[in-house]
Formats: sequence, C-alpha cells, structure tokens
Amino acid sequence: MAKPWGWTEVAKKPRLAEETKPFKPMVWIVPGVVLGLIAICAMVWFFRSQSQPLPGGPGKAEADAFLEKLRRGQTDQAWQSAGSDLKSYMGKETLRALVKKNPALRESAASVPSANHGGNGREIHEYLTEKSGKKIAIGVTLENGKPRVDSIEVN
Repeated sequence: MAKPWGWTEVAKKPRLAEETKPFKPMVWIVPGVVLGLIAICAMVWFFRSQSQPLPGGPGKAEADAFLEKLRRGQTDQAWQSAGSDLKSYMGKETLRALVKKNPALRESAASVPSANHGGNGREIHEYLTEKSGKKIAIGVTLENGKPRVDSIEVN
C-alpha cells in the first residue's frame, strides 16, 4: 500500500538502559514542595511587615501632642496638626463640638498600655481620663512620611 506524500518510516532503535528506567515523581515533588514553602514564607513576611507599628513610636508622641492641645483648649491647632483623613471626616466645627460635648477631653489623661494596631502601619493609642474614667482612643498613621492623627474616639 502506498503511503501518503510526506510520510516516512522511522527506524526503531533499541533504548538505552537510562531511557528504560521508570518515571520518578519524587524528583519533581521535592523541589515543588520546597518552592511552595518558600512562596508561603515570602507572602507571610510581606503581609506581616505591612502591619508593623510606626518605627520608634513617633505615633505616640503625635497622639500625646494632639490630646494635649485639646486639653489646653487649642482645638484649631490640634485640627491643623491632624492628618487629611481626620480633616475630611471631621471639620473644625465638628472637632470643636466633640470637645464641647466631651469634657473628658479637657481632663488630664494617662496613657493605657496597649498593643492595638490597626494594620498598615496604623497605631491606636488609648488614654484613660483621671476624673471621669473615660477612655480616649487616638489613631495615628503615616502621611507623607510623618505621623498624623487620623481618628479620635471617646467612650
């Protein structure tokens, strides 16, 4: 029978001993597992490094200064030193109303030790007022490389 045009017979040669060994999946599984573990470690490190607190605690100093300005009645200066998040959420008049509504913001307050971090480099500093016992939480985040107050809450 005639073969179609372009078809040729392939000569069969005997296989070498190395070519007749069975496929060993272990050769591919071990490097795959190692690469998978490296990828998982890299992802964990990346996402954990995103949620570390601000370096050296400058957020604490910024929160202390902000609260001190409110305590002294320097609401305008406190608002000016705040970050854009707080300014967009709360105008000057709203901050004044918050201070007027919560006299605890005019009391001296002691810092409460906490490891409360909001993630993405955000810190939340908590204070307890001496007279009324109210808790004040001030959020600080980096804005243009500088710590800025981005939230305040009185409970």
